[in-house]
Amino acid sequence: MNDSDAPDARSAIRFPLSGGMRAWLLGVAGAGAFLELLAATPIPLSGVLAFVLRLLLWIAIYRLASEILLASAEGETGAPSLSGIESADGLALRHIALWLLATLALVVCSIYTGPIGVLVGSFALAAMLPAATIILTLSKSLSEALIPTQWLRLAARIGRADYLRLCAALLAAALAYLAIAGIMAWLGPGQGFRNLVQLVYWAFAVFAWFHLAGRTVYRHRAELNLVEPDTEPARAPEKFARDPETLWEEIRSQGGTREMHAELARQLERAGTRERRLEHGRLHLETLLLAFEAPEEALDRTSRMLELDRDFALASPDSMLALIRAASDHHASWLVGQLCANYLAAFPASVKRDEVRLIACEALREESSANRTKAEAWFRELMTAELADAQRARLASLAPSYLHAPPGPD
Repeated sequence: MNDSDAPDARSAIRFPLSGGMRAWLLGVAGAGAFLELLAATPIPLSGVLAFVLRLLLWIAIYRLASEILLASAEGETGAPSLSGIESADGLALRHIALWLLATLALVVCSIYTGPIGVLVGSFALAAMLPAATIILTLSKSLSEALIPTQWLRLAARIGRADYLRLCAALLAAALAYLAIAGIMAWLGPGQGFRNLVQLVYWAFAVFAWFHLAGRTVYRHRAELNLVEPDTEPARAPEKFARDPETLWEEIRSQGGTREMHAELARQLERAGTRERRLEHGRLHLETLLLAFEAPEEALDRTSRMLELDRDFALASPDSMLALIRAASDHHASWLVGQLCANYLAAFPASVKRDEVRLIACEALREESSANRTKAEAWFRELMTAELADAQRARLASLAPSYLHAPPGPD
């Protein structure tokens, strides 16, 4: 990709002021003005009603921003239309949750720690949010978007320059917000006017940044496995059908390449039944682990399967154990805990049950979660189990973490 194609801050700033986006921005301003007037009226409970409506307005802003990112990631440069706003699998709701959490974190910082806390929080969020937002867009998993190792992997894929550009743009937007808030406080206008100015500015900044993030995803769609590399030979349509039913039958009868499995997974996420997605997920994961030797991609797929079915397990105990080992090797302790619980439920007579419990105890020794509570119970079961000498030594090394551990959460 040519560097001249790189998304830049100037085009992002121009985006909210473009023809289609101006209407959205004016709509936000009008809604904000109405809410401030409502909050100032002496009508009983008007303040409570204004607060609820203000929260709904913020949700609408991030809902639109989510659609901007998705459209920009597909190469579109215009504003989303009212009739065209649609995102599968609740992705937009997850974007809303992620960014509202970040916004609320800054609000809490401003209330309890003042400008210094907000400044520190802005730097921290500017480093994390770009990766979390893009990972959420690609994986549709909010839990996966909150894993620090995934942030580092994403930054490496899109390159330091483009990732720092996203971080710098987000930090500049946050600092400008603080500057505007300070100037408004110094000028001393009414609280309603101050709230309106800050609302309109932040909506502008969010729209601009999500557009920049989407353009960055579009630029690196090959590195992010969103398209097949241009260097690969084109496949004849009859050998690589895009129809999900045809592709599924071909994979089941003849096996499939890595690209065929990925394409079918995308097709099923858009329009497949839950049962078919789970059935293909089991086959795909075993192929990723055993044939393609791609444990990181297997863990990505596992996260999506667990979102679909919390009790998800592979058909074979050996394959399931290999998946658990991969999660442990990649320090995905939250995955280890859930997969081990699912293994024990799916294969109650397995001779590897003690090994699975031991892997879980090792992975969760530093955790504080519901899975940690399970690990404490498994540790107690292992203390009375018949273990091999090597397993007994591993168990003994875990004793300081579990024997006097505080009780886990309910």
